[in-house]
Amino acid sequence: MNKLLKTIKRERESNFELLRILAMLVIIAGHFFNQAHIVEYIQPFSFNQFVSFILCNFHRIAVNLFLMVGCWFMVDSRFEAKRVLRLYSKLFFYTFTLLIFLLTVHAPIKPLEIIKNIFPFCGCALWFVSCYICLLLIFPFLKLITEQTQKVHLNCIIILTSILSGFSLIYFYWFLKNDTFYANILWFCYIFILISYLKKYIFNKINLNKYFVLFLSLGFFTSFILLKLFSYNLMTLNLIWKILYNFSYAAINDIKMIFNLIPALGIFYFFTKLDIKSNKVINYLASSTLAVYIIHQTPGFYNYLWFQIFKVNAIIANMSNTDVCGGAAFVSGNCNDFNLWRMYID
Repeated sequence: MNKLLKTIKRERESNFELLRILAMLVIIAGHFFNQAHIVEYIQPFSFNQFVSFILCNFHRIAVNLFLMVGCWFMVDSRFEAKRVLRLYSKLFFYTFTLLIFLLTVHAPIKPLEIIKNIFPFCGCALWFVSCYICLLLIFPFLKLITEQTQKVHLNCIIILTSILSGFSLIYFYWFLKNDTFYANILWFCYIFILISYLKKYIFNKINLNKYFVLFLSLGFFTSFILLKLFSYNLMTLNLIWKILYNFSYAAINDIKMIFNLIPALGIFYFFTKLDIKSNKVINYLASSTLAVYIIHQTPGFYNYLWFQIFKVNAIIANMSNTDVCGGAAFVSGNCNDFNLWRMYID
């Protein structure tokens, strides 16, 4: 019986694994354009600028999607200390290994980055992984709340946590001018409770046209991208465009904004209803997504990655009409190289 349960537990649902892969590709592309400052060198009102604005902003939705997938399966799981230890071990292994690599090749690295790579959790070397570890430690208590609470009371909890998340974002982001670790942990807890509620009471009981929901979600987000793009290019003309830019920037600049949450929920709903058979290739590639995230965002290494390995300066120097799309494809394609590297150093 235990062997059967373990077999069931290991079985991956390829629709969610596909979502993991797509989300990670978008996250990498978004980091590439943001951290390499590609947008600054693109001609205004060009197709390249539109693509770069999508990738620079959609990766925040992708972060929420990646979190939602983890919470979806966490809802029905039980706490295992070895899971937390395994995740931290993976985090430390990659950050420390890449630190040794950077020191070996004499790459420039700041003392604070060295400390973060040696103590990746305490130093929040990768904020998402650190917050996820905290969520793994907290989720038994959150699960107890969602399982022992009646629907009507859970509705109140959802509303209350939505309000608290909103106020925490306003306080930490607008007043302190800093997106703190504690605000992110609160958001992770909120997403867990929300996904638990949706999985238990909503998604399995509604049957909306998934393609229509996907279209609305992407259209909703694209409208903000267009507003941000036009106002960004025209904000020097008058105060109205500057106000519109500040609004569009604030609306989608953080994963905790409702304008990022709404399309993320629509896209997530689409993949919950996407019926595809178990695919070994998809499942295998998806198993590397967290490692890919850690590798490409390790402090000190991502600058080396963009400017020494991917040669971003050469792309900027030879900027053409196809460079943005080509650059995105190039970065996305190299995820497979990350996967091969992960296999090698593991």
